[in-house]
Amino acid sequence: MTCLFIPSAGRSAYATLLTLSLAFALTLSAGSARAQTLGNSPYSRLGIGEAAPGAGLLRNQGMGGTGVAAPTSAYANEINPALNWHTRYVTFDVGVTGQLKNLKTATQQQRTGNGTISYLTLALPITPRWGAVVGLRPLATVDFENRSEIGITGDPLGRVEVVNRGEGGLSQAYMSHGIQVAGGLSVGAEASFVFGSVETANSTRLLAGTNTGESVERTIILERRRYGDLVLRTGLAYEQKLPSGVLLTAGATVQLGSDLHVTRRRLQERRSVALQDQILESLLLSDSVRSRSHLPASFTGGLGVTNEAGTRTFTVEATSQAWSRFRADGIAQRSLTDAWRVAAGGEWTPDPNSVESYFRRVTYRAGVYGGRNGWRDRAGEALQDAGVTWGFALPLGKVATFEGATLQTSFAYGQRGFNSSMGVRESYLRAQIGVAFSSIWFVKRRIE
Repeated sequence: MTCLFIPSAGRSAYATLLTLSLAFALTLSAGSARAQTLGNSPYSRLGIGEAAPGAGLLRNQGMGGTGVAAPTSAYANEINPALNWHTRYVTFDVGVTGQLKNLKTATQQQRTGNGTISYLTLALPITPRWGAVVGLRPLATVDFENRSEIGITGDPLGRVEVVNRGEGGLSQAYMSHGIQVAGGLSVGAEASFVFGSVETANSTRLLAGTNTGESVERTIILERRRYGDLVLRTGLAYEQKLPSGVLLTAGATVQLGSDLHVTRRRLQERRSVALQDQILESLLLSDSVRSRSHLPASFTGGLGVTNEAGTRTFTVEATSQAWSRFRADGIAQRSLTDAWRVAAGGEWTPDPNSVESYFRRVTYRAGVYGGRNGWRDRAGEALQDAGVTWGFALPLGKVATFEGATLQTSFAYGQRGFNSSMGVRESYLRAQIGVAFSSIWFVKRRIE
């Protein structure tokens, strides 16, 4: 359990908001050490799964998922590698995520939730103009279960129960570098290894009908896909200080398209319903079949402004990814379409050096986002997603230094679904909590 001492001086309306939000984050994220998904998502059956929630570290996610044009020396920048030259301290950052979700159709409703590790990162300053980051983060998750019944030709009462399940996900182990080239121009690159596996099970069972009795067995087709390949991303940033002292930043990243190597294994099983799904027969259909899944390229661009003191930042950005070009085993998926996202957010630290009020040293963040996820229904309508975010960075170290730790929280409330009444509509409440440890222990000090 983490204990946080907050001086009585300077208490204000911020105290209640911070206390309630922090308590909620700890409660919602409690299961993250055991789980790897964020609850049932029927749309995760498409493409490589549902993209990991949010973008970047907790700082970015509290600001609506923005960060391509938001430089900082306090944390790594997962969104734009070009800005990692700002790294001044060895910083280890870890975060976890918990999510509650409500899924609703015209006739049914389900509540689900879970937790997972958000990321692990280590930022390293190499020279005053060169910084590096290594880390691990989720890329996509698969977690769905669909049940349906279909009729039998020639038997008006006969039905076949069909159950489709899937679980698993992909992660990225990455290294990025950012270098200040000249003046306000910086460039960066990131290489990541994508790995993971997804398992699906499609089962059928004959139910009782006019001419048939209920089957005591079910037939299941099991498939396991293992993924692995390199993905490259490049970044560019330009920073210009205006006469007023305000820092204006423009940033952009391009993730190159990649063909992920896939190894597939398929089994067919007969299982006993009466004996709690005991396997009666297993037949290997294929093993070590190699193929590729094309991960389409993506682009992000944005603008940011930071005041002269560095205590206020505001940023806007847009992202697009051509999921219509996704291919699995060379085959397109008609349920995928191009995705886009726009977001705006900011952060504010009233007085980072305050010794009278702890809450004036806290950083407050907020943001909004909206767009479409890349999934569409049979009529061609794209799935819409929109929400609001907020968060806090609570310093645990000494005043006026980054030697210490920062406890961070981020929250998001959003909804996604189709504008029509068809399909599943989701509303979700997400909480994230993490700790960033910063130190200059490994920085060589110069003696003049």
